[in-house]
Amino acid sequence: MVVNNIVAPEDNKELQVIIRKAISDKEKLLLKENLELNAPVLDEKTVVLDLVNLNKIIELDKDNFTVTVEGGINFLELQTLLAEKGFYFPMDTYASGHASLSYNVLHALPSYSLGEYGNYREYVLGIEAVLFNGDLINIGGKNIKNVSGLDIIGLMIGSQESFGIINNFTLRLLPLPEEKQVVICNFKDIKTAQEAALQLTNKGISPAKLLVVNTSGAQLLENTKITKSPLLIVELEGFKASMQRRVDMLQEIVMPYGAPCLIMTDNTEIKEVWNKFRENQYQLLSKTADLISFSGFYTKLPEMLTELDRELVKHCPAFTIIINSLIGSGMIIPLGKVGSDWHEETSKIMDEYQGKSLDKKSFKEPGMGIVQARLKAAFDPANISFFGGEKV
Repeated sequence: MVVNNIVAPEDNKELQVIIRKAISDKEKLLLKENLELNAPVLDEKTVVLDLVNLNKIIELDKDNFTVTVEGGINFLELQTLLAEKGFYFPMDTYASGHASLSYNVLHALPSYSLGEYGNYREYVLGIEAVLFNGDLINIGGKNIKNVSGLDIIGLMIGSQESFGIINNFTLRLLPLPEEKQVVICNFKDIKTAQEAALQLTNKGISPAKLLVVNTSGAQLLENTKITKSPLLIVELEGFKASMQRRVDMLQEIVMPYGAPCLIMTDNTEIKEVWNKFRENQYQLLSKTADLISFSGFYTKLPEMLTELDRELVKHCPAFTIIINSLIGSGMIIPLGKVGSDWHEETSKIMDEYQGKSLDKKSFKEPGMGIVQARLKAAFDPANISFFGGEKV
């Protein structure tokens, strides 16, 4: 896609000028990252914002375990800079590692570590944002007691650029874990991989990341000595003294399944594996607009996944299933053209096992539509948000 009207503000004041100009010229605004995933159709009245120049760390407060950063910084750069100082931001991203922090937070993109570390609202302590009425606001700060009144930060997180652009963040950090290991286990089918994941959580092993992928999903991992089959991917973090005990427990759980395991202990190798997995998944998502996000009743997930794995081939020769087994949610991504009825058929299977398809229709309730319309009128009276017409 060729886009001519891309603007890259040099600082926060210029961002405010751009937004105020869009209001006066009745233009639409959209973050650049949206052009890569399910690219929308733009016209000459849409201004694309590239926050690439707003990429600085303003302050790292080691005593309070916080960092203040500009919103254009990307995830890989942020984590690399923090790691050099002995910290990390515990949220990961399903998007490219080069997507801006602002994009990830405004769209509340899922994290591989959801479940163990929580969500963005627990780590975003303060924001500076330019609203789509032209106002610059500062909310929150380094301490929780700085926040009072309405939860504007929570409102902005996941707002899909409907109300404004967050240009600065104050984030809560964690110290780098003393040790990290990733264990990747091969299973004969996706059902047994999910059963093993359930046992891991029941045993209290408490992994930082716990993914199950089908055979196609295994292709997202590169340069690892594993057989391409359904996989259980476990990342363990914590103290060195307890790490071997947790790895031993994991191996005891998967042993009855005859699942060989690859254990990775080198931090550089682990980082590279996750980067490849993330980028390959991102490229996969960028090629299709027809996917299903879902949640499942935890103990029923193995049976639900088995039937999905069997039935989906009737609609598409190949598809990728990725499950975050810490929270019982996942994605189904077709790798080719699918018929118009596959969403309906998939939803029927999920209903049988108390699962739920999380497409946009799930959230289009009349009451929520009224709330969003009123929020839009308050935050974006000129209707310059590109996503302003969507119901969430």
